[in-house]
Amino acid sequence: MFKLVALDVDGTLLNSHHELTPAVAQAIREAQALGIHIVLATGKQYSAIMPLIEQLELTAPQITSHGALVTDPVQNVMLHQQCIPLEPGRKAIALGAELGVTMVIAGHGKTFAAAHNADIDYMLTYGDPVPQILSDLTLALEPAPTHLMALAYKRDALYAEAYQRFKTELDGQLSVSLSSPYYVEFLHPQASKGLALAAVCGQLDIDREYVLAVGDSFNDLSMFEFAGMAVAMDNAHSDVKKHANIVAPSNNDDGVAHMLRQFVLG
Repeated sequence: MFKLVALDVDGTLLNSHHELTPAVAQAIREAQALGIHIVLATGKQYSAIMPLIEQLELTAPQITSHGALVTDPVQNVMLHQQCIPLEPGRKAIALGAELGVTMVIAGHGKTFAAAHNADIDYMLTYGDPVPQILSDLTLALEPAPTHLMALAYKRDALYAEAYQRFKTELDGQLSVSLSSPYYVEFLHPQASKGLALAAVCGQLDIDREYVLAVGDSFNDLSMFEFAGMAVAMDNAHSDVKKHANIVAPSNNDDGVAHMLRQFVLG
């Protein structure tokens, strides 16, 4: 019997219109009524998922900023945080400017970018806050943010090149991963959804074998490695599906509800 379910948000909990469907919401409420801990594990900032937390009346610690932050929603206190170190952050911003991708800094409920462009318009479709514009993005590195992002919307060759350059030149200084399409994400080297999920399980005294993790993207793989069972959405990248125990219906077919009814409520 699973005791905790960790759910990615975009592409998993929410459909492609970034909506929480009634079927998914109902299944989550039924799981919580059985005493199952529901943990959202998302790249979004905590302030961005507060409406979901309130709507679903979630009480377990919640994982945000790709695992850089864990927050107790009942007491509204931070339980765990890993922020971006200053010098690697500066190096990422400089490399992003050299490559011609859009760099975004996120933390403390705020988002910053150097200009409003097509990449930012794409980012806003995910419900992220409108960024404050700073000509010198390094000014937003203090106080230390939880994560950085690089975007190259519909510029596939540049996106692939940028990811490889970031991975190579920031190796050991920042964790670099892919999340939603056209996003490269940067975290503290010791920050990931998997490490944050381990911290939550320690807080709740739950062994990993009783954890079910559900996601659709590469930044969910660390959760898959930690959890007793890993579920990939049908809309996930094929390489993500290879790391899952099973594949659920897509996020547009109430996949989370189907998965909960099969493995938690059934």
